[in-house]
Amino acid sequence: MAGRVLKVYLAASMRGGGDGKGWDALKQLACLVEGLGHIPMNEVCQDKSPSVKAKGTGDDYLYNRDMAWLKIADCLIADITYPSLGVGYEVAVAIREHRIPVLGLYRRAVKELSAMFNGNTEPLFHLESYADTSDMRELVRRFLGRIAKPYV
Repeated sequence: MAGRVLKVYLAASMRGGGDGKGWDALKQLACLVEGLGHIPMNEVCQDKSPSVKAKGTGDDYLYNRDMAWLKIADCLIADITYPSLGVGYEVAVAIREHRIPVLGLYRRAVKELSAMFNGNTEPLFHLESYADTSDMRELVRRFLGRIAKPYV
């Protein structure tokens, strides 16, 4: 029997660092997640993300929408290669408030990773490094495969 279809919240640095590379990471993750038969949730693929009610305009709308997506997500995958307060916040909410598994991915070439990620021993948090897109795909596939196993 095939596993269930997961709603996967995706996160990457938008304003914190990486000079726009967060968008590239989100697009890449969205394609990987969708290619594996799951539902990506982020602003890069809003048309494929579940519809949620969010109030406000500007930053308050983004916050409300993203928190609504996170509330219905089965898991979170974050590219944490570049520092981001927002991604750190989303990871903390996913683990502490919603109790969903989190995969933190970062480029192997990164010299210094945040201690909040590198030292995290929370069982719901999984930290992995990748060298290229092929590595990333395999890590995402394994992570989602564990979560999507059919209920017995």
